[in-house]
Amino acid sequence: MTTKAGGFWASSGRRRQTIIGLWTSWYPSTFSIGGNQTWKNNRGSKNSRGKKVAAGLEGVAYIGEERTVTADQICELQAYISHIGVHKDECSDDVKVNRFLVVSGNKDIAVNFTDGMFKGIYNNRRCHAADLPVVLQRAWNAGVDRIIVTGGSLQESREALAIAETDGRLFCTVGVHPTRCMEFEESGDPELHFQELLSLARQGAEKGKVVAVGECGLDYDRTHFCSPEVQKRYFERQFELAAALKLPMFLHMRAAAEDFCDILSRNKHLFTTGVAHSFTGSAKDCDLLLKFTGLYIGINGCSLKTPENLSVVGAIPIERLMIETDSPYCEIKSTHAGNRQVLEVLAACKCTEDIHGLARTIFQNTCRVFFPQDLDAAADGVNGDGC
Repeated sequence: MTTKAGGFWASSGRRRQTIIGLWTSWYPSTFSIGGNQTWKNNRGSKNSRGKKVAAGLEGVAYIGEERTVTADQICELQAYISHIGVHKDECSDDVKVNRFLVVSGNKDIAVNFTDGMFKGIYNNRRCHAADLPVVLQRAWNAGVDRIIVTGGSLQESREALAIAETDGRLFCTVGVHPTRCMEFEESGDPELHFQELLSLARQGAEKGKVVAVGECGLDYDRTHFCSPEVQKRYFERQFELAAALKLPMFLHMRAAAEDFCDILSRNKHLFTTGVAHSFTGSAKDCDLLLKFTGLYIGINGCSLKTPENLSVVGAIPIERLMIETDSPYCEIKSTHAGNRQVLEVLAACKCTEDIHGLARTIFQNTCRVFFPQDLDAAADGVNGDGC
């Protein structure tokens, strides 16, 4: 049996397929477009419209180097994406399947493996046993070769590093998210707390596991967690980590572009590169970020909700773009203005049919920032003649 999947033919036989990178999601064999679908057990099940459907492979994105894969590998990737994008509502049998993207030559720059969902906990209720090893095995079987586990607090960063140390293909960030910056104050000794963060980052960097400082920045949409003043104070401190360890910055900005860019300007001598990930800002916000040499903008499902979002994304130079998952969050939903896969939407915003070229550039951007040691080999695989 052969089914057409988003412009790619996926065969259940032994025929081999050549693809560039990978993304998939579980969808009806009709491959209707429209964000989340609701399933019952995903076996001969009913979708949200009550129609009985069979799960099918929606597509394969063109990211990274060309490779030949078997249908079995496609199924492994399908299983990995299906699992990592699954949310259970109140432990019911209903499963909402997210659109999920494995980015940049099978490298994912942002996965929240410390989230309770990977421990089987949803909405503070245990729904199943922890299954991160199973998720990772699906990823490796599918050809994913690098995953960055994001840290958002001192404790979460410790957990992220511990996870990264379990496999040579896992890496992590160390930092404190803007909504968690009260932990410095609440520790009773903010300077000691910072030094513990620095010590952890140094330890991980020396092992080759910590590849960025973050997730840090400003979030004025959620000041009920932490005041702007506290956010700004400890955002600025974290540039010291980047300077001390010569690491890129993994940045978060929500409704705070002016203050965010002011702090970047004051500290631009302390870092050379980084990414403002999960970007959702205005055209003006984007222009402010693009003034910083070496700063990239990360796009995921949250970046593509409105027509304005699509217009802004379309104006970002390709040479300054990354795409990401921020799994298990930031999926594309049916209500989004761009409601196909992230790379597809990005190509449409750019008015280009050269999805291969777009993906190659994004792949190289990712390597330059987080995996420079991979760049030459990766570029050889993509271009045939080096970067």
